[in-house]
Amino acid sequence: VPIRFVSEALGAEVEWNQNITTVYITMGATPAPLPQPIINEDETVYFDGISFNPSRDLDEYGRMNEEKSQEFLIKLAEQIKFVKEDGEYVIKGTYPELPPGFEFTNGITIYMESGRSYTYNPLINPRTQRMDFYIPREGSFTKVVDVIDNVEEIDTFYIGFGVRNVERISGKDSNTGTLGISAGKGNRIFFAPITGSTIYYEEGFFDFDEMFQW
Repeated sequence: VPIRFVSEALGAEVEWNQNITTVYITMGATPAPLPQPIINEDETVYFDGISFNPSRDLDEYGRMNEEKSQEFLIKLAEQIKFVKEDGEYVIKGTYPELPPGFEFTNGITIYMESGRSYTYNPLINPRTQRMDFYIPREGSFTKVVDVIDNVEEIDTFYIGFGVRNVERISGKDSNTGTLGISAGKGNRIFFAPITGSTIYYEEGFFDFDEMFQW
């Protein structure tokens, strides 16, 4: 029987940290995670084919810098697909592996012609505990979008991804920017740093047809 099923049936919170292959089970208390593996300051390590060197790729606050964040976020975007399977509209994705101490943030919003919108993210309604619009922030997932009957009813899509520190930084944003993708009435992909101007990627940089196959 899966450990998540048993633990959550007992009212526990279960979290899987892929970077350190650790399961946290919380029963009314904050778990004490095992120490994160340490990467030497001048050591280069590869995560899903992306090089990472703390001395080069972290800013003064220990956050992943804008350039390196974009590499991981673009790779993630390339691994998110809106496809149709067995007559159902589905979102599928696989998250790249991140260096220890970092996690993805995500949100996928579908705006309808009617004015309604539906947002898929890693948050669970604390009151209802329903997971209708839940998607994880690591690993692989397949999410059936059962609120869509006809894609002609969709106005636009908006997707936002970020890389943040698992341990929050006092008085500072925990990431250095967000990758944004909008599609529907014109396609755009851009990186919005927390400081400075938004970076718009040139036409042809990203394959929107590969992502949006509905």
